[in-house]
Amino acid sequence: MKDTKASNAAEEGKISSYLEFRTSKFVEARDGMQNSVFAVFLVNLTKKIRIWRASHMSGNLQIIKEVLCSNSRVEEICNFCSSQDDSTWDEQLGRRLSLVLDGSQTTAVRRSISLALCNHKSSIKLIWGPPGTGKTKTLSILLYTLLSKSCRTLACAPTNVAVKEVALRVLKLVKDPHHMDPGQDELLCSLGDLLLFGSRDRLEVFDDLEEIYLDHHVDRLVECFAPHNSWKKCFKTMIKFLEDCVAQYHLLENESAGEAKTNVNSDSTPVVPSSFLGFIKDKYTAIVSPLRRCVSDLCTHLPKRLLLQHNFESMVCLLNLLDSFGTLLSKSMLMTKK
Repeated sequence: MKDTKASNAAEEGKISSYLEFRTSKFVEARDGMQNSVFAVFLVNLTKKIRIWRASHMSGNLQIIKEVLCSNSRVEEICNFCSSQDDSTWDEQLGRRLSLVLDGSQTTAVRRSISLALCNHKSSIKLIWGPPGTGKTKTLSILLYTLLSKSCRTLACAPTNVAVKEVALRVLKLVKDPHHMDPGQDELLCSLGDLLLFGSRDRLEVFDDLEEIYLDHHVDRLVECFAPHNSWKKCFKTMIKFLEDCVAQYHLLENESAGEAKTNVNSDSTPVVPSSFLGFIKDKYTAIVSPLRRCVSDLCTHLPKRLLLQHNFESMVCLLNLLDSFGTLLSKSMLMTKK
């Protein structure tokens, strides 16, 4: 480490400034050099050093060799990787891409998808361009399109800022599919299909990113499967209440009546049940909250491929029915009071 000191004298006093920099070898300050040492910043090598170290880790060498083996082929006919054959291209997807991308960006996504779906050749596709040409936008739409084709994809970046930006853009496309596909009214996938890895502090995970952060997925699912308040227990409690709510109300009435007789000479006020409708509403409100949270978390934080399609649709329908029943109870209470 080399220290350089530049001193400037002012009329009111002396003001000193210090510059500390690292050199590849020791630099001896000779006579006349004290006030003429310059440091020129060329490029930050931190990103390149990280990539170099990651690519040269012993466990990654075999994977890198497989990926870079672009001439590996098997005896199999595949039209996806053929740039001359357009018969396999999804024209509807092409029209959707043209709504949000220009010609060169659409071509980049199209060719990348063809290579990704190819099952007999390992290939590398490089998307490049000067700053401001929409590389991040193109990448986010490429990831969204691969997700729509159930293609598992790992996206990496040398900086936390880059990871965060790409994740936010893909998440926005997933939550608002109408922007990408005007005919798409429902979510393309569960948010559980998106996993964000990295340091929470460095990524500054908050707001929307929290929904796809790995630790948050785990925390929400742990609550769903915890023994004391699991999704099975929530379902059983709701089913028992709906099947036996009349008996539960009469039991509460009898208990309150017995308590009133026992405390007839006491100043304490016995617990008197409300009307049957009021009892149903209060009990339902207490039971539906944990049930709705569990069902919502299962739909949101589990990958959609782990749920059968009809089961996923049934859970979504259940959430709507729970809300509708709660609204119906509230309206009935208002009508009773009038």
